[in-house]
Amino acid sequence: MSDELIPNYVRVPPEAYNYEPAPYIIFHGKGKKAQRFIFRDQKLTELESEKLSRLEAELKQFNINPYALHPNWTRNDVLRFCYGTDWKTRVAREGLARYIAWTRDLMPNGYLSLYPKVEKLLKSGCVYIHGRDVHFRPIMMINFNRFDFKKYTIQEYIQMVAFFLNYLIENMLLPGKIENWVIVSDFEKQGFGDLSMTSIKQVVSVLTDNFRCRLGVNYVVNPSKIVYFTWTCVKPFLDEVLIEKVKILNKSTPDELLTHCNAYQVEERYGGKAPNVTEFWPPIMPNAPYTLDGTPFLEVTEKKDKSFESQMIQPSDCENKYKRRSISINEKIHPDEYNNTNQSQEKKQKKKSKKKKQNTYEDEVYEEKYTTKEKKLEDEEYKIDDDEEIEREKEKQREKQERKKKREMRRELKKKEKEKEKEKDNINDATESRESDHAKDSEIKGDENLDSSNRFMLIPQEVIVENEKQDVGCGICSGFPTINIAGNKCSIF
Repeated sequence: MSDELIPNYVRVPPEAYNYEPAPYIIFHGKGKKAQRFIFRDQKLTELESEKLSRLEAELKQFNINPYALHPNWTRNDVLRFCYGTDWKTRVAREGLARYIAWTRDLMPNGYLSLYPKVEKLLKSGCVYIHGRDVHFRPIMMINFNRFDFKKYTIQEYIQMVAFFLNYLIENMLLPGKIENWVIVSDFEKQGFGDLSMTSIKQVVSVLTDNFRCRLGVNYVVNPSKIVYFTWTCVKPFLDEVLIEKVKILNKSTPDELLTHCNAYQVEERYGGKAPNVTEFWPPIMPNAPYTLDGTPFLEVTEKKDKSFESQMIQPSDCENKYKRRSISINEKIHPDEYNNTNQSQEKKQKKKSKKKKQNTYEDEVYEEKYTTKEKKLEDEEYKIDDDEEIEREKEKQREKQERKKKREMRRELKKKEKEKEKEKDNINDATESRESDHAKDSEIKGDENLDSSNRFMLIPQEVIVENEKQDVGCGICSGFPTINIAGNKCSIF
């Protein structure tokens, strides 16, 4: 590729090769909540090495080889997927497999093959690079107002992001020293514009799934009221790691950026002293120093030990030392006495040196004993913690069993109560039926005791009763006496 695409000023500056990152830039935190920003050529903790060995075992089992895609990778580069998946080995293995498939499908001939498709989007200024901070990390600018999803599809933007970040990793980072970038996201008080939630998820998934542990800090400026309000509501429920990396500010200038970046490396619109940019590609690197005060970096000898402890700043030996005069007045007047005093001083110094050696030896022995005691105590604490966890699990199981027993007892009591209610209802129904039968029998007996003459006492005078048998009616009750009502005859039932 020509120098127009990758000019020399874009590459890592020569001062960065003499730079040694500070301890908090390499690694900080404890346990699973720790954060690692630099992976290459670093000594790993016990948790990191354990999780990495588990992941490697699963990769061998499923025939996944990440080094075929990236021959320059080391074991520590694979560790990024352990951090990005919250230390879950199976999820890390699946994420690495998806990453390999994604890169092969999107960039089979390398990331530079995407440049002809992405050139217009790079020049639009939606994403561009401007300067570096004190730690030589590139500063990425994202302007959401310049995303136009009416002209370009989401797939084209995904291609642009893939090319942009791979270009940045290959040409602007230095493994073991510079492995992250800083982002300034500008909403210009307009929110996401035409960007829908589905497109946001797709773009964010590309960043989180395929470029893990690369973000140093993201300063979000000029947010809309909705974005800032939602952030203030959701912030108390978010993880501390996310809150430390993403900082949404209700301002137009990220003041914190200037605490770790020279003002001439930042544009004026964001509080710096560099002129605002109108052409966005290739990346802009101002001709300015990288330190806050503008002084060049001192040359530092490269250290073989890249551990966290080795990065601690040691006290310098360049302090001012007082020099004695060449010949004092007492030496001239009493030279013999002066020589005797010098000899006595030498003897005292020898005695002091012997005492120091003895003290150092005793301290070393004490430290060894103390460290062994500490290890024993730690082992005992771990055992106690394991026993407590086992007891807690047993207690939980007991509580579950007791709950089940109580539920069964309640169900049995309910069943018994229902059965008793049914028995009571049956008894009440039987008593009611008996009482009704007795009432009917009494009514029938009372009717039988009545005289035949009394039965027709209520018949009006117009009705004539005949005792003769008639053939009128339905025939069922023709044997009963009939009555004459307006010339019609019918037997009485």
